[in-house]
Amino acid sequence: MLALVWSTEALFDLKIKKVSIEISSSRLPAIMSMTSIPWNLHHLSRRVLRALECFEEVHLALVHQGSNTIADCIAGSSLQQRHHQSYLARSGPCWLNSQIHRDTMGDLGSVSC
Repeated sequence: MLALVWSTEALFDLKIKKVSIEISSSRLPAIMSMTSIPWNLHHLSRRVLRALECFEEVHLALVHQGSNTIADCIAGSSLQQRHHQSYLARSGPCWLNSQIHRDTMGDLGSVSC
């Protein structure tokens, strides 16, 4: 949930007006309605909802875990290299554009992060 907080707040800080967020966590409905989540996470859920209310257009989608390969690669790369802030704004890592191209062409079998 913390990643969702950081990403929505970062998108707002970047003055993005329209967002589409794909989440592979089955807890998305609980996060959005603040039901069935532990009390100590309610403040994070409120931060997400507050950030989402600031956008002109928001599309949230619950996706299958394996379909979010680029997000998984970015997260893994960030953790491996100990990036505590997104490094994508600085044109990103060299593998990212080729991976996006492969995904758009439907070549999901060749994930190479």
